[in-house]
Amino acid sequence: METSALAGCVQTANGHFAPADIGLSYEARRLPEGWAELETIRQRRQLKRFLVPGRINVFVVGVIHDRHASRATRRAAARAGFEPSGRLAGAHIPAEGRRPGTYVIISASHGSGMSLTHELGHFFGVAHHRDPENIMSYGRRRSRFDETQLGTFRRKARKLRRVLRRPPRS
Repeated sequence: METSALAGCVQTANGHFAPADIGLSYEARRLPEGWAELETIRQRRQLKRFLVPGRINVFVVGVIHDRHASRATRRAAARAGFEPSGRLAGAHIPAEGRRPGTYVIISASHGSGMSLTHELGHFFGVAHHRDPENIMSYGRRRSRFDETQLGTFRRKARKLRRVLRRPPRS
């Protein structure tokens, strides 16, 4: 993803998270060779080795394959009236033992500013939503978060600020 496209994705996310008093900036770094295409869940989890402590880590890769969609993905896609495509626009991955304890991956070929915003919604603590206009749905008209979600984001952001200020345990 070009730097200008990434800047546009971050700007889109900032517009949607602003009502929760969350603003994002970014520092772009290149992944080593061989990480442009993620074939398996295992590869998604291996990105953990590149995490920068104390940051919200978002990895942008070329393609994220999803040959065996999870039950949650199949269910959310069905609610929006389509089948999983075998590719993901983004993913939210646990990173046990790290602070913060999760990270995000976005596909440059399939993702967008709304994909980044959706995955950051997971990062900030909300699940998929049934309303096709909600950003956390799989709907095609996703355009907003609801007040409950914004409250969750505010609480998670406050907690995250405290956690990231604490020195790591030895």
